[in-house]
Amino acid sequence: MLDEKLCQEKHRRIDDELSRQNSWIGDHERKIDCLQRSDASNTTQIANLTKAIGSQTKAIWGLVTSVGLLLLGFFIWYVQQI
Repeated sequence: MLDEKLCQEKHRRIDDELSRQNSWIGDHERKIDCLQRSDASNTTQIANLTKAIGSQTKAIWGLVTSVGLLLLGFFIWYVQQI
């Protein structure tokens, strides 16, 4: 009788601990799923940002080239005026 109660108490404690650990693992699984979705979203945003930076870089190069050509034209005009 005493052994049976002791066994039941031990099994109850083990079951409680297992259920607590299962819920803890479930929480971690949900967090990992959320992080994976967030990572996919961030990857897409980084790809779009890279494209935008590429187009801005082309615009800056065009501006620098036009300013350089303008300065070259001014230099040629100045040399002709001397």
